[in-house]
Amino acid sequence: MDIVECGVSDAPVKRKTKKQPEKGRSKLSNSLFHLRGLNGNSKEGRRYRDSIKATLADMGKGEGDLTDSEKELLRNVGMMTLRLDALHARLQSGEGAVVEGDLALNRLVGTLNRTRRLLGAKVSHREPPKLTLAEALEGKRKR
Repeated sequence: MDIVECGVSDAPVKRKTKKQPEKGRSKLSNSLFHLRGLNGNSKEGRRYRDSIKATLADMGKGEGDLTDSEKELLRNVGMMTLRLDALHARLQSGEGAVVEGDLALNRLVGTLNRTRRLLGAKVSHREPPKLTLAEALEGKRKR
C-alpha cells in the first residue's frame, strides 16, 4: 500500500487571526483622577485630584462605589475647582473687569455647591462659639 501525501506537515500552522479590537475605554476615561491634557504631577493636577478626594470623603464613598454619572459629576467638581482657583488668582492680580469676574465667580461657586449637594456631599458647618457680650469683650482685650 502506497502512502499518499495529504498535505500534512510538522511545521506550525499560521492561522489568520482577527486583530483584537481596541478596548473601548482607556485609562483616562476609566480613572477618576486622570484628566486628558493635565499633568498629574503639576500643581493643577494635584489640586484636581485633592478636590475629588475631598468630595469623595464628604460623600462617604470610595471610588469603587460610584456610578458612572457620579464619576462624571466628580470630574466636573475637579474641573470647576481648577477654574475657580484660576478666577480667584486673576481677580486678586487685578486682571480683567471686576464686575464680570465677580459674576463669573459667583456663578461658578453656586454651580460647584449645587453639584456637590447633588452628589450628596456632607458639608459640615461650624457653629460659632456662643459667648456672652462680656466674654466676647474680654476676649478682644486679651488679643
